[in-house]
Amino acid sequence: MSFLDRRTLSILAEMTGTATHPWINCRLENAEGALIALGEHSEKRRALGKAAREWMLKYWNDRDLIFHYTDAYTFLLEREGVPFPTRFDPGKLQTYWETKARQDLAWHIRRLRYRLRNNKLSTLFAGWFSS
Repeated sequence: MSFLDRRTLSILAEMTGTATHPWINCRLENAEGALIALGEHSEKRRALGKAAREWMLKYWNDRDLIFHYTDAYTFLLEREGVPFPTRFDPGKLQTYWETKARQDLAWHIRRLRYRLRNNKLSTLFAGWFSS
């Protein structure tokens, strides 16, 4: 179980060559229900586990995937301090929204909800009222 946003899913698909994945894609706030359901249905758990294992054997090849990581480290070593090139055209608003802005906004909303739920309003708004 994990939460994979669209950005992560697209990179995973690029790296593995498939749009499928073995994860139960679930946000933390929904994990309890998913865990209870899995706990109550051992046959579903076994089927999901078997399918995940088959996916890993078919698509998660360390020898192939290592090149993505070595390319990234090579880029970092050869261009110290230079950011990675943008993977999308930030001038195309729809693409920017789909690949970055929506995910960032969702993260900020989740963070705000967490802080509000845990009465951390004083830390949330502390910088807003300082002189």
